[in-house]
Amino acid sequence: MSSTTLYRKPLTSALSAICERCPHMMDDAIDIHRGLERKCCPGKCIRAFFRLMQEVGDDMPGEVSQIKDGLRERVCILAAGESNQPLETLEFAPEPTDDMETFCHRIMRTFFLDRSYALRVLRLQFCYR
Repeated sequence: MSSTTLYRKPLTSALSAICERCPHMMDDAIDIHRGLERKCCPGKCIRAFFRLMQEVGDDMPGEVSQIKDGLRERVCILAAGESNQPLETLEFAPEPTDDMETFCHRIMRTFFLDRSYALRVLRLQFCYR
């Protein structure tokens, strides 16, 4: 069974349940599903997740958790140096109270305060595993 098949069913079920309850969140659900299926636009996929989490996180925690698990398996944060050489990856692991800005600031603090790379430039980006 492929890794795509392993995450697809719970993730698709969770996205469908959210769309049934909150049809106005359908664009974000599609962005997540399409991003993971095609391995494109990981930042857009993550932004859509945070919008869903803020909208339905308190009412549908099980569905949000399934989506977060699917993203955690497929998306990471990559740190790269000046010439884009990969240095390190971190797991996508938002806290339940995070919005996208809070999450990104926490990741930046992790890299800039807890690491000692002797570089002038450090690039952080979401990417697929």
